[in-house]
Amino acid sequence: MSDNPVLDILVPSYNRVDLTKRCIESIYAKTRTPFHLIVTDHSDEDDATLTYLRQLQKTKDNVTVFHGEILSGNHFFNLAFERCKTPYLATVMNSMTVESDWEIVALKLMEQDSKIGIIGFKCLFPEGKIESAGIFFHKHQPSDYGRDLPGHCLNEVVEVQAVQWAFALVRKAACYGNLDMEYHPH
Repeated sequence: MSDNPVLDILVPSYNRVDLTKRCIESIYAKTRTPFHLIVTDHSDEDDATLTYLRQLQKTKDNVTVFHGEILSGNHFFNLAFERCKTPYLATVMNSMTVESDWEIVALKLMEQDSKIGIIGFKCLFPEGKIESAGIFFHKHQPSDYGRDLPGHCLNEVVEVQAVQWAFALVRKAACYGNLDMEYHPH
């Protein structure tokens, strides 16, 4: 997978080896595009997550692990951008699992239109209902597009006002150097 990756994938982790392992296993099982995996880990030294990640690096040749203090959400994104080998970074929070060929359409859209900076993927709750298929604003309040609809709904490409970074594809050139390390939302 590391020969000529087309995509970098970021998985942030913190002390939940069960979630991190399930997430990473789904990425390896269901991603067709050659990729480079970047894990930013803020786990405790004695947590099983770090042991798992070190073992993963021994068995896979496409894994970069940063273990250390993460100062903010933007910090782990910036750490990943610094380690990117491709123009595209998929952000996959460790609580997510991916479905087969999840990246194919989004990469094609990015390659077809250089003005696209980020594409959000539909996120489902564990019971299968939609958590978010994008974000829209109503009276300055963000709301999740498609919230609580059945998971089989909203499969088309739709332009929305914002997306969740929990599961998204980002063009590195659109974000690298633009994420404020001092920003802490209230």
